Amino acid sequence: QPDWQRDIMFRFSAGLYYQPPFYKEMRNLQGVLNKELSAQQSIHLLIGGDYLFTSWERPFRLSAELFYKDLRQIVPYKIDNVSLKYAGDNLAKGYAMGVDFKINGEFVPGAESWLSLSLMQTREDILNDYYFKEIDEEMVKIEPGYYPRPTDQLFSAGLFFQDYLPNNPDYKVHLNLIYRSRLPYSSPKKDRFDEYYRLPPYRRVDVGFSKNIKKFKRDKEPGKPFTFFRDMWISAEIFNLMGMNNTISYYWVRTISNQENMPGMFAVPNFLTSRRFNLKITARF
Repeated sequence: QPDWQRDIMFRFSAGLYYQPPFYKEMRNLQGVLNKELSAQQSIHLLIGGDYLFTSWERPFRLSAELFYKDLRQIVPYKIDNVSLKYAGDNLAKGYAMGVDFKINGEFVPGAESWLSLSLMQTREDILNDYYFKEIDEEMVKIEPGYYPRPTDQLFSAGLFFQDYLPNNPDYKVHLNLIYRSRLPYSSPKKDRFDEYYRLPPYRRVDVGFSKNIKKFKRDKEPGKPFTFFRDMWISAEIFNLMGMNNTISYYWVRTISNQENMPGMFAVPNFLTSRRFNLKITARF
């Protein structure tokens, strides 16, 4: 924390990680068990900082982090419906890098809110892989190189905002907005990992309403309900207010092989939870 006029703190961290293989990682796409599978490795580097400042006579915090991960001895995988299908061997190397920003504070006095933005890219390369493709009536050797990992999500943004009635702060409302860009996916029936498509973007809106039913008082009031609690809130929330169909994966359906002008497989989307209602009571002793 430099001795500056502005309240700024920097941080740096690094790490070397070895992840011993799990049973599912040792099974390849054909179900054969590889008992000689090595641990996946990664080197993490992260630098970040926090800036504390005052605006509109209220405190705010701006945080930023820049990270890079060097990935080695990767076991590639695909997503089949809701199951992970691993290659069963240390075939690839890769990386993940990105930057995160977040600002949080009391945009409205007494109500914490925040805004976050993230950029990330993660890729992997299967070592010594190639295939032949006919170009201009000639078979050409193609080396795919780096391709997106299943978690490659370039952009993510979130907003959480709280407010209350000006003349009655016991009544609060909060709004939660989430947007995330398209994730890659590929057919689990094909051996190649570099052939991929993109899911639709993830979008969600949540809204909630809260009422304070027990305020904090230092002295207990015998005979009154909830006297042993510091405070209590009751909340009603609506998750996925707009009822958006967010795709999480695909279920691959094969067709009969002798049908003409028909693809060999159809990708049927699996959707995440639709609109849901939630009632919550929060109490502090």
